[in-house]
Amino acid sequence: MRLLPRLRSKPEERSLGWQDNSRPPNWLDINAGSGYSPLPVSLESAYGLPAVAAAIRLVAETMGSLPLAVYQGFEAEKRRATDSWQYGLLHDLPGMGDFTPFDFISDITACVEAGGNAFVKKVKAAGQVIALLVIDPARVVVKREQGEKYFLIKNAEGREERYTAADILHIRGFTLSGNDLGLSPIGVHRTKLGAQMARDQFEGRFFGQGTNFGTAIEFPAGSRVTEDEQKNFLRRWIRNHSGVSNSHLPVLLTDGAKVSKMGMNLADAQYVESEKLNIVQVANIFRLPPSWLGAEPPRNTTSEQELLRLYVALLPRIRRIEIAFRSDSDLFPDRSLYPEFDTAELVRTDAKTAAEVEHMRIQDGSLLADEARAKRGEAPLPPIPDDPTKEPGKVPQLTPVGGQANPNQNQVAP
Repeated sequence: MRLLPRLRSKPEERSLGWQDNSRPPNWLDINAGSGYSPLPVSLESAYGLPAVAAAIRLVAETMGSLPLAVYQGFEAEKRRATDSWQYGLLHDLPGMGDFTPFDFISDITACVEAGGNAFVKKVKAAGQVIALLVIDPARVVVKREQGEKYFLIKNAEGREERYTAADILHIRGFTLSGNDLGLSPIGVHRTKLGAQMARDQFEGRFFGQGTNFGTAIEFPAGSRVTEDEQKNFLRRWIRNHSGVSNSHLPVLLTDGAKVSKMGMNLADAQYVESEKLNIVQVANIFRLPPSWLGAEPPRNTTSEQELLRLYVALLPRIRRIEIAFRSDSDLFPDRSLYPEFDTAELVRTDAKTAAEVEHMRIQDGSLLADEARAKRGEAPLPPIPDDPTKEPGKVPQLTPVGGQANPNQNQVAP
């Protein structure tokens, strides 16, 4: 228990060095330096790109909003194991009371999305896990000894402490060649992201100059303007006509001077089209529908289809976390129990379609009226007036799908 303050200390500056040539590079190694990009790319600088920030937050917060419950049994026998300690840990209070289940899943997902890995400290009492704490991946080094994986984690004093799989749950993202560490999308695609950062920097400087970027001042041939006078003219021009506040001031030209533009403006550089392309590229990097990051939605699609596209994109992330938890023998020693996200919110249809489906299910008898009302948070129906012995909610099928009235169930067949 004395380790908790250390594990939840302020994240340290990320170390990007790679000195051990005997192992393949991990996500910290790939994220080091600029590669072919014009600017150095790190997790923090890449997150400054709006599309990258939107992609990571979309996945992390959407995953955090999905309830993670514990179940027992399958198919018709599937039930929530609400009386299990795993249910209370994952669904109700995973930490020591200082963060919620939403924070817990959101933090894990953000670590995997940005860095390719998530590490969770298992706090135990009498051999049972009583809390789960997410650790900053930048503080963790993964190694193997005689085939067994272990973790070196920097504490608050900067010293490395060794932990095993009995202490740390490692959720690995996508990787190549079976590496122990997942790949960071930001590190792998740092060239493209660095180019986008350079573009944003150029755009900021362009507008910071009041759109007077690439201005040339010419004096006619044979002009008697001396070199010193030309330099003084240039200094006055920079002082009076550079910057956003001076961008629309009138210009006074003397001695036959002429002002012309050099290079491309933003319209010629097709900045609007380039911005849309950048959003699509970031969406591809994080495997998300571009419309969810602000790009134009595909034509002839409904809101239900857009939700389905997001669900398909999130499904591998959902399964990755579920399997990682279930495979941990400390969390699920009883193999009859298993964790599962409730994805009903992701596949919700529009109100009209949902009402039509509900109506058909009630009509064919696969759904009781009270069951439908309970899902909407409504009170059960009262007993049928003409037959008080009927149980509430068990409304008979009044009009079948074919449109013909039901025969009298009390009528004796001839």
